Amino acid sequence: ERPCKRDRKITSTSNDGTEWKNELTLYDPFFCSGRSKSLLQNHLGFNKVIHEKRDFYQDISDCKIPTRYNVLVTNPPYSEEHKQKCLDYCLSASSLNNSNCNRPFCLLMPNYVASRQYFRGMVGTSGSGTKQKGGEEQTTCPYHLVYLVPSSSYQYDHPQGTGHSISPFESLWFCGLPKSLFSADEIQDWIQEQRRQSISSGFVTTSWSELMQKQGLTLKRPNPRQRKKKAAARAGNIAGHNSPNPNKTSTIPASTLSLQTPLPEATAKASNMKSKRKSSKYRDGQGRRKKQ
Repeated sequence: ERPCKRDRKITSTSNDGTEWKNELTLYDPFFCSGRSKSLLQNHLGFNKVIHEKRDFYQDISDCKIPTRYNVLVTNPPYSEEHKQKCLDYCLSASSLNNSNCNRPFCLLMPNYVASRQYFRGMVGTSGSGTKQKGGEEQTTCPYHLVYLVPSSSYQYDHPQGTGHSISPFESLWFCGLPKSLFSADEIQDWIQEQRRQSISSGFVTTSWSELMQKQGLTLKRPNPRQRKKKAAARAGNIAGHNSPNPNKTSTIPASTLSLQTPLPEATAKASNMKSKRKSSKYRDGQGRRKKQ
């Protein structure tokens, strides 16, 4: 069934503010180990969750996507093209001739997705400075894009034993709210209210430019050495935040230090190597090119 206007303003009538969770039905199409349903139900209090071991892409092709859900919430696999395919479905569901148009979605993905060409093409953000209204870029996308950045870095469990123990990238929630159900003014009012009440370092915005700036993202992907350096710095920051002694001064890990400042022994070793260089037909003992 198609969500109606009342679905977008579900208010709590209970003292603990959880009744609205009982009225929402969430849909997570990526099964993986199947933990999502229990986490959403037991830890976050959402009782109605559709999460089955099915082929998401085959269901799209066969028009068998569940229809009785309010919000699609998932953490798509980051390998291959899953992020792009999931985004493509969420943003183009209204053109697939099914009843899942105008459904909000929340996708947990790496922050670098915002800088990818496929994402900018889908949401109509060129990165060249589009006009803004109330802080939101004006695009042809049928959804208002809301970016929710958590106050602390997410770390991931890897059921199959793959992946890094410490995530090499920052993650955030890419949320889509249908423009046919939500106005830009409503969203901006909500964001301002969240900013007034928030005491954490996380932030929420509808501005792609602001997201790129605050997350330190660029349209050009950093080279492998730059990515390795950034990942090492992140690992050092996380280790410092997780220190059991809050009064203890966190030190820079050796992996980070080696990428920023050469260690004394490394400098001495490099110096000895230079002094042992042999002259050749084209270079002298100091490694300088000979004049011909």
